[in-house]
Amino acid sequence: MLSYDFNQLENITDKWGFFRQIYMENISGILQTSENDIRKWDQAYLIDWLRHFSPIEKSAWNSIRGIGGIVLYPQFPVFNFFIDFANPYLKIGLELDGKDYHDPVKDLEKDKKLGRLGWKIFRVTGKEANADYLTNNELDERGITGLQKKEAIEHWILNTCDGLLTAVKYWYFSTQEEKEKNFCFYLNPEEDSEDYYSEENDEELEKIDFHSLAKYTLEKHNLVKFII
Repeated sequence: MLSYDFNQLENITDKWGFFRQIYMENISGILQTSENDIRKWDQAYLIDWLRHFSPIEKSAWNSIRGIGGIVLYPQFPVFNFFIDFANPYLKIGLELDGKDYHDPVKDLEKDKKLGRLGWKIFRVTGKEANADYLTNNELDERGITGLQKKEAIEHWILNTCDGLLTAVKYWYFSTQEEKEKNFCFYLNPEEDSEDYYSEENDEELEKIDFHSLAKYTLEKHNLVKFII
């Protein structure tokens, strides 16, 4: 099977045909695994992807694997197209618009055609893939609070690839219970402690409206508008 000819890829001139064959062999397992558990990979490394990623693709892949619980397969084929990272069960995809390969007219046409097939495509720029940011945990570790923390989280979610992927996890790969537990970002670290927290004062605590922030960045990062 081609799936196991990992070391032969560099010798194959039609690498896209190779990728297509790999997924054709594995698509049934991918869909079945997603149906059983949307956050579980069938196989994350069908080949050694890192050897074939561009720098911004590698950055996005590091975020996908680092965030965890988000399943987007690299270079996924859909008819005549390839999507940089995609989940065929949910029909959502991420495209990385590096300046050397970015054509707004062709990108729009591609996303329209994919949209007619039921796909939702999100796009990030090379600048967003390379942008500096601090996550919520990193901000807390550095003691950054209040307005400064709010602005840093908004920058992370709205202006970086990692932030968009975090929003994708929240929106498509998390239960309501997980959303409330894992995406509740308080502007002051002490307010996030068990000693401080109680149901009585929960309404008084100042925290990020992550649902609205996630919705905004998902709606912002596409060329073809759709209901997220």
